[in-house]
Order: sequence, then structure tokens, then C-alpha cells
Amino acid sequence: NSKDLPTFPCSYENVVCVGAHDNRGELSSFSNYGSKVDLVAPGEYIISTIPKNLESRALRIAHYDAKRGSSQGAPFVTAAVATLKLLNPDILNDKVRSLLFRSSKNLTENKNNRFVKFGALDMGKLLSLAKIEETNAFLNPLLKGITEIKYKAFDRRFSFTLPFKN
Repeated sequence: NSKDLPTFPCSYENVVCVGAHDNRGELSSFSNYGSKVDLVAPGEYIISTIPKNLESRALRIAHYDAKRGSSQGAPFVTAAVATLKLLNPDILNDKVRSLLFRSSKNLTENKNNRFVKFGALDMGKLLSLAKIEETNAFLNPLLKGITEIKYKAFDRRFSFTLPFKN
């Protein structure tokens, strides 16, 4: 929707919210953004299946078309999580989220103050980080529930409560 407003289910704490980026690593013009969007993944011109009764507009190949959207990016993150679970079936969901977020890479460009919380999915870094970590210790900040930051203008200080899991 190209908005930075909270959407649901993306704004729920245990949901990994996925936006889309293009082949240059820039946030797609149609993608939501802001503090509730956790990651972005490729979401433009992704080959996808279409119903048999529709004709491809871009590819001219039966049953396939080039699609764009965060719905095209979400399966990339799902595949990354499935790969982690395949390699380590006992890994906890919170650990998976922590690895996803810590292994993400910065977007190549920040246009018009559009940002996402952690960055772009980086499968190579994700698998490397998961492989070298020998401990189950991690911190997982619960950022989506933060709705208020108190700012004191006269002494330039701010405060907020930051809950986390470990």
C-alpha cells in the first residue's frame, strides 16, 4: 500500500512482516514501510503461477506470469525459515526470528525517509550466522509494542520501555 501505518497482522509482536524490494535492493514503490515492517525480500517481477483460465500479460507462457508485491517476497522469507528448521529441527521460533533480523542487510537506498526495521533478507549471512553460533543465548527485543516515547525538550532526553526475550 506504500504506507507507513500499522497494518494487521503485521503489527502483532510474533509476526514477521515482509515488504518488497527490487533487483537493485531498493524498497519497492508499492511496499509498506516503517517500524512495523521487519524485513524486505525480492518482490518485483517474480515468476508466479496464475489460474489456467488467465493469460500471461508479461511472459506469454501458459500458467505463469511475472508478479510484484510483498506477497511475492514473503515466500523467500518462508523458504529461509524452512531451511533453518531443516538444518536444525530443534531451533526455537524466537531464535529463528533473532537470526533473521541480525543477518539482514541494509537497503541500498533510503528514499523519502522510507525504511524498514531490520533490512533485506540475506540467506547466505543467515545460514553462516546460524552455523557459527554454538550457544542458544540471544536477545530478542519486542519492538512492535512500543507506542510511546517520552521526550523532555528542556534537557533533550527521551525515554521508553524496551521489553525483550532472551
